Amino acid sequence: QARRASSFNFLAISALSMAICTGIKASNLPLILPWLLSILPCFEMFRRASGKMFLVIVACSFVPIAALNFHHTGNWKGTSPEGKDLEAGSVSAGLIGNTLQAMIGALQPPILPFPAPLNNQVEAFIPASVQSFLEADFPRLQLRFVELPNEENAGLGLGIFGIAVLAFLFAILGRRNRKQINRANSPSDYGRNSDSTLGLNLFGLMIYGGIIFSTGAYMALMGSESTARLLSPYYPVLAALPFGLIGMTRMLDEKVWRVVFLILAASAIVLPFTTPSRPLLPIPQLANYFNVPEKLKQRINLVYETYSKRSDALSAIREALPTDSTNIGLVCSVDDTEVSLWRPFRARRHVTHVTDSDKLQNLDVVVVNTEALAESPVFKNIVHFLNENRDWSPSATFHITSKVQSGPNRWVVYRKIK
Repeated sequence: QARRASSFNFLAISALSMAICTGIKASNLPLILPWLLSILPCFEMFRRASGKMFLVIVACSFVPIAALNFHHTGNWKGTSPEGKDLEAGSVSAGLIGNTLQAMIGALQPPILPFPAPLNNQVEAFIPASVQSFLEADFPRLQLRFVELPNEENAGLGLGIFGIAVLAFLFAILGRRNRKQINRANSPSDYGRNSDSTLGLNLFGLMIYGGIIFSTGAYMALMGSESTARLLSPYYPVLAALPFGLIGMTRMLDEKVWRVVFLILAASAIVLPFTTPSRPLLPIPQLANYFNVPEKLKQRINLVYETYSKRSDALSAIREALPTDSTNIGLVCSVDDTEVSLWRPFRARRHVTHVTDSDKLQNLDVVVVNTEALAESPVFKNIVHFLNENRDWSPSATFHITSKVQSGPNRWVVYRKIK
């Protein structure tokens, strides 16, 4: 649009949007490559840009976050010793693990009661040698379907993925026009041969190649369990070329396809009303009203009750802490929240995440989630130090369920002997 209208304003809005995209999530950084390729014909327009505009763009980008990360952690990515497993141990592990996670996210239905049998099939499908390899090089890998996807593990979903499948079936049945690919040798021709579906030339192929490369870079490097969600900005640009080639706009001209697509897309509306963390409907009460099977009703009550208490999951530990404890250490997993230990907020209390034994000297109490010990050898060393040091003694043990799928976790409170 900036090139067609010779308008710098469009280019500035595009640059600001890309900057905000990286500022929101560092996992979006690879998308800078296809964006840079797409603005090549407009690159001369940047000469009109003022220093103030560049300053605003940089301020909205990942750059300030990278600077703070470097200041506080010593590296621009902000990774700590216990968080290095966010990166894949090898390129092959990243590509395999992230591809599998994206596939699980694409096939996940909005509601899936009792997903355990299906998860058992997924585990049996993957060879033992591959599982061992991924456990070593992709420790955060999670290949499982869930009852209700939420913000941590939601991906494309079966509805949106169903639209893509139907579209390609439409193409296979012979309804695409194979003459819609126009090749040009000059970037200046980009976009001029577009019809109602897609005008594609060499410059367009170069941009799409950048998209493929960026997606591959993410898949090869990242080792997060939330791949299906983190790839959300990549899905639209990845689908642009294949959907254009099969004539997606022509499909939308037919009423039957519009109805099918609307129904499939609307399947995602179920989630805001039923997500256990913040449901818009009283699901347990509705389950009792409609007389659902007893086993399912018990599961619903357990899930929603657990999530209703998750914001203050460690309340029992807080109540058991000595009243004179002002400096509290915490050894926990990435899914645990420390908010409970800060309450009441008017109290003079400080909570510190313990990452090495040197931090223990100024603490009165250390709260340990024993399930977190498997996440990092650093945590194991800390707990070993607490158990062997005579200045520390375990004073209480709690079993707390913060996630239904993982069951109750064992928490131990260590108190310094004064």
